[in-house]
Amino acid sequence: MLAVLLGAAVLGERPAFSQLAGCVLVVGAVWLTGRRDAPPRDVPETATGAEPEAAASPGR
Repeated sequence: MLAVLLGAAVLGERPAFSQLAGCVLVVGAVWLTGRRDAPPRDVPETATGAEPEAAASPGR
């Protein structure tokens, strides 16, 4: 994204539609993954509150 902006500002290049679409895609992905209000993942809990056996012993 920075290369597209610098190319336009410094070299006077006109970015293609695909370059602008790629920038929008990257910014959107970063925004979606960086949200703090994202709901927590559903992690199944046992009745005792202990970790499931598969997570407790990953070597098996």
